[in-house]
Amino acid sequence: MNEGLKTLIRLQNWKIDQKRREQGVLEGQRAGYLQLINSLDAEVEREMQLASNMATPPDFGTYTQRVKAQKEELFEKIRDVDAEIEIIADALRDLFQELKRYEISLESRERTAIEDEKRKEQLELDEISMKMHSRKKAGHII
Repeated sequence: MNEGLKTLIRLQNWKIDQKRREQGVLEGQRAGYLQLINSLDAEVEREMQLASNMATPPDFGTYTQRVKAQKEELFEKIRDVDAEIEIIADALRDLFQELKRYEISLESRERTAIEDEKRKEQLELDEISMKMHSRKKAGHII
């Protein structure tokens, strides 16, 4: 019976590892989107610096609208990824709770098995002691 619980614990740990990997991939995507947003901001800053040195600066209206649209798209992707990360975090909480139940059950069974073994050994020792006492009483000295 304990082997079955140990197998469930191993399986649960594997599931947890899988979810953590999924979470890591999503967090990597999120970080990539944030990096792209930072790159866009830096690009705008560079373009504005270059334009400030020109005698007649260009109109940035279309450019800034395009950058703003790109950033909004990236923020939307971040929101989507955040939602997926939250779903995985919920699943991980559930998996950890289930793992803890299995571990507690295994510990309880192992503790019960040890206690049963100790009782069995004590009964055997008591039986030996009673036999020795009976022999001594009967005049059979060992």
